[in-house]
Amino acid sequence: MPPFTIRLLTAAAILLSVTQTAQAGPYGTVGVSVEDIQPEDDFESFTGTGINARLGYNFGRYFGVEAEGQIGLSGEGDNPRFQDGVLDQNQTYDYRGAWSLYLRPQLPVSEKFTLSARAGFGVKYFDRTTENPFLERLEPIIGMVNPADLFIEDTATLGHGALGVGVEYSFGEQKIDSLRLDVTRRFHIGSLSDGEDEPFQDSQVTVSYGRKF
Repeated sequence: MPPFTIRLLTAAAILLSVTQTAQAGPYGTVGVSVEDIQPEDDFESFTGTGINARLGYNFGRYFGVEAEGQIGLSGEGDNPRFQDGVLDQNQTYDYRGAWSLYLRPQLPVSEKFTLSARAGFGVKYFDRTTENPFLERLEPIIGMVNPADLFIEDTATLGHGALGVGVEYSFGEQKIDSLRLDVTRRFHIGSLSDGEDEPFQDSQVTVSYGRKF
């Protein structure tokens, strides 16, 4: 290989390394999200909203990792379940929040715009309230029952894998501030009801403000 070619390739490698190092570092985002939670059966879907926050680290211009947490603000759904051909059990869910970990490859398309993809996993949390049908049906026989005993409250969780895409707009003199739009599809294998595992899916749209540290 000619010496000029070797020097040219060496200079290119050094320039790429310096550019990558300059783009590396931690960042954070905060925003709002809306998601539609859809069971793949006859149960009703419901929509949840929340405050979303992320902490991440870019290893360069093209790859990063991030942790995402969300606090549910609203989102309730009914999940009627028929068990053993006898028990008609009504359950309601209040969306409480979620956490996820992601790998985030990135593709800068200009000085201000960056496209990204995300792949990861996490857990979603719900407060669950279940009707106790036995007491309600026995009330005519045994007399008045305590209304508090008609409901059973506990916490339900769903693990998930997730895939997503996004776009980021950087602004400011040093381009350390940004606005991000992310669309994420989560795939759950679990059961909100106390029965066999059922597949769930949900689509989440998040708009957030970000800053590099």
